[in-house]
Amino acid sequence: MTIPTYVAAGTYTSGTAGLTVPMPAGITTDDFLLLIVESDTFSSWNTPTGYMDAYTSQDSNTAMHVCWKFATASETSVSITDAREHTSALVLAYRGVYLNNPMNQFIMTALC
Repeated sequence: MTIPTYVAAGTYTSGTAGLTVPMPAGITTDDFLLLIVESDTFSSWNTPTGYMDAYTSQDSNTAMHVCWKFATASETSVSITDAREHTSALVLAYRGVYLNNPMNQFIMTALC
């Protein structure tokens, strides 16, 4: 089994309205994209099109949401529509992540 490798991080993006979060430079088809979003709260989180939910946590002051997908040939950015008082987001890219069970491999590799 191939060990996943870090490719790059996209540009950290923040604001108080909908966000357009850029993809990392140098991504290719089937790179594993990890989207990390922080906000004051998520009253109703809308997972971006094509992404799968991996983790959500919320308390009375802040919320974190993590989603993933495999890159396609045409990835340029991802739109976050549930912007509140403040929202920030970042996309990380990894290469060599197992296509059939990415979260299991990604977590196990990170823990080893």
